[in-house]
Amino acid sequence: MLVIESFAPRSAPWRALLDDREAELLAVFADGYGPANRGDAIHRDRLRTTMPWIFVASGPDGRMIACSYVQRSGKRAAMAVLPGFRGQGVAPALIRRSLADLPDQWVEIAGPDVVHQRRYDRAGFRFETSWAHAAGLLGPLLTPLVTAHSYRPDGSLTYSRHAFTPPRREHHFVIMIHGSPADRSANDGRNYLVDEA
Repeated sequence: MLVIESFAPRSAPWRALLDDREAELLAVFADGYGPANRGDAIHRDRLRTTMPWIFVASGPDGRMIACSYVQRSGKRAAMAVLPGFRGQGVAPALIRRSLADLPDQWVEIAGPDVVHQRRYDRAGFRFETSWAHAAGLLGPLLTPLVTAHSYRPDGSLTYSRHAFTPPRREHHFVIMIHGSPADRSANDGRNYLVDEA
């Protein structure tokens, strides 16, 4: 039986999870991402400094088999499922559980990754269609890295941006949203829009 737990930021269970099971969380991300894992430091830093909601899936034996975290802004930051548990509905269950707590979310997906796009579409996410809203969601950290944006024939937005870490290649992305995530400019009054094409 799959058990999914939700850990609200700064709550006592959230603190206990990070204090007692951080190594287990990091191991799931490392095994789940495989060669694409960017190392424990990035997840440890995000978990400790951005204080996201954390969602953990455990198998019948209580062992952690998947986890994800959603920043308080609603950005889905990471999700990993151990290889032996893929294809069993664990990732969709984590997404559904997170939406029960945080109905307004958004996720940045590599443009050619149709598997993830379909997964989020089935969970009720829709493609972002406004560059102004996308720039507000991306905020001051990511918007300056965007090199171009355009619209697909279906009206959905696609954009290119440089990676944070070397090699600083250009990657193509889409944003999918669920509910009505507020962009950062709405929260702090600043306009992060760099260019309207």
